[in-house]
Amino acid sequence: MIELVERLKFKSSDPKVTRDQMKVFIQQEFKKVQKVIADEEKKALHLVDIQEAMATAHVTEILADIQSHMDRLMTQMAQAKEQLDTSNESAEPKAQGDEDEPSSASEEEDT
Repeated sequence: MIELVERLKFKSSDPKVTRDQMKVFIQQEFKKVQKVIADEEKKALHLVDIQEAMATAHVTEILADIQSHMDRLMTQMAQAKEQLDTSNESAEPKAQGDEDEPSSASEEEDT
């Protein structure tokens, strides 16, 4: 912008430059500035898109890690439940067998 102002001052101080030439010069200079601004806008918008994509990828990665951890926990829970069920099943016949023995022992005492 400082360069633009300097060029405008220089051009306007030239006595040979007509009013129409000055208008054309100003329009050309502002078109250059507008192009620079448009290019910078595109760059800024592109950076926002990149940041969004990176954030989305990061969230997706975190969600995948959480899902993997949940899957492992679910597997461990299923294994623990299976072991508990197996332990309960093997404990039940012993408990029933223990109940039978005192009954038959008392029957033997009666006879």
